[in-house]
Amino acid sequence: MGHPLGRWQQILASALAEHSAVGVRAVVEAHMGREAARSERESYRRAAYLLSAAAGQRLCTWRCHLRPTAKGGTFLVVVRPDLDVLAWPDEASLQAIGTKPLPLARLSREALLSVVASLRTAAARLDHVEVDTIDIETAGQALDAIAEPLRRLNGLQRVLTLRRELGKKSR
Repeated sequence: MGHPLGRWQQILASALAEHSAVGVRAVVEAHMGREAARSERESYRRAAYLLSAAAGQRLCTWRCHLRPTAKGGTFLVVVRPDLDVLAWPDEASLQAIGTKPLPLARLSREALLSVVASLRTAAARLDHVEVDTIDIETAGQALDAIAEPLRRLNGLQRVLTLRRELGKKSR
């Protein structure tokens, strides 16, 4: 029987739902809004390893020097298991992912419920759309207009699915 996700694991799982690879330190420090203390760095690194074991995420570690005059460091990057092997980040990408924070969406319960209600309303209106009568230009414009929202909804679906599945394992 698994355990519920800890604080750092929840933060990393949310980031992985939005991005295919995330730098552990960058994500957590962006969440905290400051540089992490040594004990915090150890906690979130341990959380990344535990999340990897529980959810099948891939972990990459590498050493790099951020500036020519600075000491190097070991950075940890977590990669979603569905990332194609050919799409794996190269060394330069790993450094960018590991050191630059990614923007994270923080949905409150109320915001999430509002999104779900809007989706249900939009889905109900689909019954009134007669696709056969739509001209090609309008179809193309509609397709372009919905591409980004659908990509974002897919990310939301992944994070909610991950939270549900990891919650089931913890029971």
